[in-house]
Amino acid sequence: MSEFTYYDLAQKINFKYIHVLAWRDLDDAEAGGSELHAHEILKRFAEHGLNVTMRTSVAFGHSKYGTRNGYTVSRKGSRYTVFFRSAASWVAHPKDRAQALIEVWNGMPFFSPLWANVPRLTIIHHVHAEMWNLVFNNHLATVGQNIEERLAPLFYRKENVLTPSESTASELITRLKLPAKNIHVVHPGIDSKFSSDFVVKSKIPLVISVGRLVPVKQHVKLLQILVEVKKQVDNLKVVIAGDGYEKQSLIDFVLENKCQDWVSLPGRISDDELITLYRSAWIIVSNSIREGWGLTLAEAAACGTPSIATDIIGHRDLIRNNVTGYLVKNDNEFVQKVVSLLKDKDTLLRFSTDAQAIVNDCSWDSVADKAVELLVTSYMKKYQISDNSISS
Repeated sequence: MSEFTYYDLAQKINFKYIHVLAWRDLDDAEAGGSELHAHEILKRFAEHGLNVTMRTSVAFGHSKYGTRNGYTVSRKGSRYTVFFRSAASWVAHPKDRAQALIEVWNGMPFFSPLWANVPRLTIIHHVHAEMWNLVFNNHLATVGQNIEERLAPLFYRKENVLTPSESTASELITRLKLPAKNIHVVHPGIDSKFSSDFVVKSKIPLVISVGRLVPVKQHVKLLQILVEVKKQVDNLKVVIAGDGYEKQSLIDFVLENKCQDWVSLPGRISDDELITLYRSAWIIVSNSIREGWGLTLAEAAACGTPSIATDIIGHRDLIRNNVTGYLVKNDNEFVQKVVSLLKDKDTLLRFSTDAQAIVNDCSWDSVADKAVELLVTSYMKKYQISDNSISS
């Protein structure tokens, strides 16, 4: 009886059709942690017999329709029209509606509680807050922030929300005023392929950063910090892996400051290359101003590489300050902590060991299990299906 799962329960009550709304999908050139998070949930749903369709925006170079690990992807609409088109399609085609809906609220919501009268689950990775000002002018940024923090929460106060970290959950409660009882925290998983191998550790100090090259990550500022580190660690090497529309700014910085001999910008790399990079690095760094969790830092930790990162929501859940890495409050402290850790091999080894331990319990199965539990229980509640009516 203990082996009975919510997937089994879904089968018993004939619950099997789920639609998912997301701004981007994993094939998008700018895909990041949010898209990987959704993918890991949906592929597990499909493995357990659930019929899943993700509705998202067009991804350059990919067809409008596709399949991935057993679930369907429908790519229609631009970054901006996908919100309206998703709602319009649902309203206009009642025969195509699913039994439940998952919405990935990534800054701008789909407002699904207004038009989808089925059991729903909302996934929120973090509040965007000042991120709006990094992408839009002051007027549009103010509009976006007001929608996210004032208007949208009015319609989501009865929704179950899945979020990756305790600090994000706290901000959803204090900033968006969402009820604490509806917020469920499950840390993102780490694929088993991310594991340590100290044999491949670089012989010289190697500092890496991994992620999308976008304004919120502040990679140019990070390079400025590492230039100061280089003055104190002469044999330093740096690799910043990832792609995005800020890449040219990084290339320009490297050329202007003559960093070509010690800074590498390989772009987006394969999983095998990424694992090797994590394992060979001495430290992974992040200068981001907003994160829901910091998935690349977790992957690096699983590979035995500690982190030094900005003291922000998301990072605080993943990094135990002075135990698995350092949380820093300003650029000067960032420089000082990187230099000191690179020169202190005993602390570096201790942080590496403790960093691996902190992510041991992170599981994608746990994330997907919680998601299906919330959907199935919502479905049973809405349609008044009792445990007695489905008992064998």
